Amino acid sequence: MRFASVYTLTLGCLTVSGSTSQNQDAIRHYVSPYVLENQSIQARTNCESWRAEIPFRLQRLELARNVKLSREQKTVALQSTLNNLGLDEGALHYLQTNRYWIDGRYKTEAFTLKEAIVDCLDKMDVPGYSEVSKLHQQAIHLYTNHNICLFSRLNGDLRENSDDRVGPTNTSILGGRRTHPLDKYYQVFRAAIQTCPKFKETVYRGENAPELTDFEALKGATIPARQIMSTTKNIDVIETFKNKFFPQTRVYEIDTSNKDVYQIELLSMFPKEQEVIILPGSKLKIEERTYTKDEGTQKEYVELKCVR
Repeated sequence: MRFASVYTLTLGCLTVSGSTSQNQDAIRHYVSPYVLENQSIQARTNCESWRAEIPFRLQRLELARNVKLSREQKTVALQSTLNNLGLDEGALHYLQTNRYWIDGRYKTEAFTLKEAIVDCLDKMDVPGYSEVSKLHQQAIHLYTNHNICLFSRLNGDLRENSDDRVGPTNTSILGGRRTHPLDKYYQVFRAAIQTCPKFKETVYRGENAPELTDFEALKGATIPARQIMSTTKNIDVIETFKNKFFPQTRVYEIDTSNKDVYQIELLSMFPKEQEVIILPGSKLKIEERTYTKDEGTQKEYVELKCVR
């Protein structure tokens, strides 16, 4: 039997009827692996194992449909939130065409970028800070999601477009020369960070990327932060990353006593990292630089001080 526009299939004790193209596609998807071209379905129903499996396959199909519907419903419900965050269709299109990526279950379950962002916001469950608005909490939480990697694209553009003398401006990734698709999100993010609790003690940052050469100047030089600098209050976090992912070839110890930096651990997807943010444009002075060897790898320790 070929699939007609209207059909009734009786498979053992299960009868499936319908006329929509969606249902036809569904039946093809779940039945056709068991039906050779030009063979009748009736003949194949004699196979007990195949007949028994059909209800479970159709249940999985219904679940998949419900998941897709749920994603679409959430996207519609949160569309205004995306717009308020600066992640409108223009920003999403820019991300989709400029080396963004998604990972983890968003990748394995074939989420679109928009669906992944909506899912992150929908499932956000963090203690938060009472003085930080919901929109600002969402902007920060989304930034810390390593499976969406918005932070990587944003920081790449900040670094590429910043003035080496002053770093990025407060209001524009492109220094005011023209509008960037992520400018609105960047402005929301900056405003959000500045409502978080301030921190005035030493923080730490590890790096191993060879292209990150911002602080290779001589001792005494003052350098602007060209990107959003994620640091931690706990140096043990640096060691954890070293052991799990890669050897740290540079470790920064940063004195923040003279500069406002901001704690975001209660908004982060990874609160145990005890993350502290130093905003782009902050000036850091190189106080000291030393070199050691750690398990055969040369490691550089750089002492920095936020001066303004």
